[in-house]
Amino acid sequence: MFDAANVYNDGFVTFVVDIAGNAADALSCVAANPSRYSLILLDMLLPDTNGYDMLPKLHSLTTNNAAVVMASANSQAELVQLCLRRGADAFMAKPLGCEDVRHIWQYVKELPDGSFKDDVTAARSSSKSAPSAPRSEPAS
Repeated sequence: MFDAANVYNDGFVTFVVDIAGNAADALSCVAANPSRYSLILLDMLLPDTNGYDMLPKLHSLTTNNAAVVMASANSQAELVQLCLRRGADAFMAKPLGCEDVRHIWQYVKELPDGSFKDDVTAARSSSKSAPSAPRSEPAS
């Protein structure tokens, strides 16, 4: 999904993805390199805990104010509100498609030095004024 989003983003935004299979692995990844992550996509249901219990732990580990976007098949208003109150920056309903992931970079709060900060600022301004045309995800 992220590979397809990288293709659609035409090199403007490239996702480098680390995948953790459970909360313990995710916390270990973030603790090992707290400034590496600008955005964390966090599933609500993990084998060893739930996503909203992980939110404060993730925020305490990151040194660059990483955005945390929750994802769940359960998008009831109460769950979304709980996640936002616990510190999530956004909530996305699953299943996620390429088009959903393609624009997830817009939740990033702080861009690293030497990054494309001016380009991102311009893109955010233009994306608010003109909606993008939907694209279908290529067959794998």
